[in-house]
Amino acid sequence: MAKKKTQALTREVLQNEVFALQGFAQVKIGDQWKKTSYHDAVMPKNGAVIVCDMWNDHWCKGAARRVAEMAPHINRLLRFMRNQGFLIVHCPSNTMEYYKDHPARKRILTAPQAPADPPLKDWCDLDPEREDVLPFDDSDGGCCCGENCTYSRPYTHQHDAIEIDEDLDVIGDGFEVYNYFRMVGIEKVFYCGVHANICIPGRMFGIRQMTYQGIGCILIRDLIDVMYNPDMPPYIDHFDAIDHMAWHMQKYWCPSVYSSDLMGGYPFRFREDYRLF
Repeated sequence: MAKKKTQALTREVLQNEVFALQGFAQVKIGDQWKKTSYHDAVMPKNGAVIVCDMWNDHWCKGAARRVAEMAPHINRLLRFMRNQGFLIVHCPSNTMEYYKDHPARKRILTAPQAPADPPLKDWCDLDPEREDVLPFDDSDGGCCCGENCTYSRPYTHQHDAIEIDEDLDVIGDGFEVYNYFRMVGIEKVFYCGVHANICIPGRMFGIRQMTYQGIGCILIRDLIDVMYNPDMPPYIDHFDAIDHMAWHMQKYWCPSVYSSDLMGGYPFRFREDYRLF
C-alpha cells in the first residue's frame, strides 16, 4: 500500500512537469520530401497513449503472431508512460461488451458528448486533399503468412500481455475516446498498435480524426505493424512497408518517434525482420 501511494505521488508530480519530445518529421522542399528532426514538449497531464486494436487474435495468423510478439514491448512502454502521468487509452475495437463491467470502461463513459468541428466521422478514409496514395497496395487484405487466411473476427478482447490499470486507464471505442479527451484536456496523443495503414489512421479515434479536431498526434513507429503482402506492388519486404508507412504519416499527418526516444533503451524489432541496421 505504501509503495502504491508513493508511486501515485510521484506520478502526480511528473504529470505537471514538461516532458520533452524528439523524433522525426518530413518537410517538402520544392518537389522533394526531406527528413527532419522533430522537437516538442507536452505536459503528461495533457497527453495520452492510444493502443489500437491489439487484439488477442486476428484473422491473419501472421498478423496475430506479430501482435503477440509486440504486446509485451507495448506493455513496457505503457508502464513507463503511465508512471510519467500520461493517460493510457486501450482501444480494442468491437470488444467493448467484454469490458462492460471494467472500471476503466465505465470511466470513459462518464464523458459528455463534446462539440466537434468538423463533425466526427465513423471512419476516416484516405484524404486525397491532404495526402498521396498509400506507399503500397493493400487491396488484397495484406495477409502474407501463406496460411490461406480468410477474414473473420476471432478476437474477443485486448491481448493479455497488455496490462490495464483499473484505477488510471480507460477502455474505449469510437467517439467516446474523443469525448473523454475533451473532458480531461488531452492535447497530444501517441499511437501504437495495429495496423498503421488501416485502423491507426482510419478509426473514429484514429490519427486523421484527431488531427481534424486539432489534437496533436505522434506515431510510435517501432510499435506498429501493417497489413501488406510483398506479392503486391511495389513488391517490397513487409518490414520495409512499415517504414514506408511511417514516412507517409510523417509527410502528411504527424511526426513519429521510437519508443526508445520516450523511455530510453533500444527500439523494438520483430524477430522476422532480417534487414541490416
